[in-house]
Amino acid sequence: MDSPALVDYINRLTYVMLSPMTESKPETKLETLPQQERDLLQMVVAALHGLRYGSVLLTVHDGHVVEIQRTEKLRINGTKTLP
Repeated sequence: MDSPALVDYINRLTYVMLSPMTESKPETKLETLPQQERDLLQMVVAALHGLRYGSVLLTVHDGHVVEIQRTEKLRINGTKTLP
């Protein structure tokens, strides 16, 4: 994912994460978030980066993300052989 697309993705992710808690508008910008929240978003994006099949799980305690788990699945095409 190139940088402009990544920034756009982070901005959209920020909106989705904030909208249930606040009356944020889609114009919410990454720069308006506290540094701690920007760092968290960067960790989530880093966990998603390069993930083709799998999941990223956020564990929340008392309204705060305390753990990020990345599970990656390797899909094996039945027509190809492994090296």
